[in-house]
Amino acid sequence: MQALDLLLNRSSQPRLTAPAPEGVVLENIMQAALRAPDHRCLTPWQFIVCKGKGLIKLGEIFEESAISSGAEQAIIDRATQLPLRAPMVIVAICKYKEDDKVPWVEQVASTACAVHSMQMAAVAQGFQGVWRSGSYAQDKVVKDAFDCFEHDEILGFLYVGSSKLKTMPKPQRESAKYFDVWE
Repeated sequence: MQALDLLLNRSSQPRLTAPAPEGVVLENIMQAALRAPDHRCLTPWQFIVCKGKGLIKLGEIFEESAISSGAEQAIIDRATQLPLRAPMVIVAICKYKEDDKVPWVEQVASTACAVHSMQMAAVAQGFQGVWRSGSYAQDKVVKDAFDCFEHDEILGFLYVGSSKLKTMPKPQRESAKYFDVWE
C-alpha cells in the first residue's frame, strides 16, 4: 500500500475480529510507534498490548472503574466486554518526563503520533483498527492500574484486528476551510 493512498483514505473500523497481528506484522506496528516524532528522544510513552487473557484483565480494570464510579449494573456488566470487541487492544500511555525543553503537551502529542503510526502500520499490513478513548482513559482507577502518575495520560485504546467490512469512503473535505496559506 502506498503511503499517500493510506493517509488519504484512512478510516477507523470498529467491527473487528480475529486474527490479530502477530509476529513480524506486530513487530512492524510496534516499530512504527517508535519512529514517531520525539524531541530529545525522551520516548514519553508506554504501550501495553492486550490479547487473550490480557483482554480479560483489561475488562476487569474497566469493571473496577465502573464499580468505583457508582455506575449502574448494566454499565458494570458491559465494562468487562468492551475490550473483547477486538482480538487486540493496545493501551497508549504518555509517561511524562520532566524536561526544560520538551513540555507536557509536546510529549502527549508525540505519544499521539505514535498511536497514529501504529494504526497506519496495521492498515498498511492488511489489518484494521479504531482508536477509542472515553471516560476509562481519564479514570483514576484505570490510571492507577497502569501505574500512571499525576502528569501521565492514557491517550486511549487502539483496538486492532481483522475486518471483512470495506472501508467506507469519507467525503472529501475542502482543505481551504481548515488551512490558511501565508505567502
